[in-house]
Amino acid sequence: MENQPDTFWVDDPLILLNKNKIHNLWPDDKMSQEEKWNSITRIVILMSILGFIFRKSVNFLIIGVITLALIVVMYQMNRKKNMEEGFASVNEGTNKLLSIMKPTTYTPTSKNPLSNVLLTHIQDEPKRPSAPMAYTQDNTEEINENTIQMVKELNNDNPDIDKRLFQDLGDNYQFDQSMRSFYSPASTTNPNAQDDFAKFCYGDMPSRKTDMSTNS
Repeated sequence: MENQPDTFWVDDPLILLNKNKIHNLWPDDKMSQEEKWNSITRIVILMSILGFIFRKSVNFLIIGVITLALIVVMYQMNRKKNMEEGFASVNEGTNKLLSIMKPTTYTPTSKNPLSNVLLTHIQDEPKRPSAPMAYTQDNTEEINENTIQMVKELNNDNPDIDKRLFQDLGDNYQFDQSMRSFYSPASTTNPNAQDDFAKFCYGDMPSRKTDMSTNS
């Protein structure tokens, strides 16, 4: 049987009475974070009960409850910190991947913000690379910046048009909504990878013609 991951006692209070764990009253380096907190909780409960029995003072129970509440708060803070560090490492890995891929992708410009394959590319750039991933935050911002620059270049007789069109929150919201109508196609290489894309979508799915020939 595979070892189940340790559970914090708030999620499963009976874990404190587990016959295989109940003897763990002091945390050590071999324990997971959850089991360390569970061990501290056990000893707090034990000391509170013993203090109440021998001293006949309810203060020991009150102190025990307050300590348990602090344990829960500290555990949640520690888990949140670990999650943030995990997300940071994922983002770091993504950024490294993008930095590796960037030199091999097509560079968007104000004349072609979405890096789509143009008719002129068929002859002028027969081996142009694919467009960068438009769904990442950095590339989305680059697309928007190139689009704004394109608007300025197409209206060079209005030097302040960007300040009038993209001035406040409402203007930026309308701009974001308008950009939803434009996108990069699934294949942005030249020549395109239509066959590879079809295989990715449909794989080895049998066709209706194959079914008819098999049944006949």
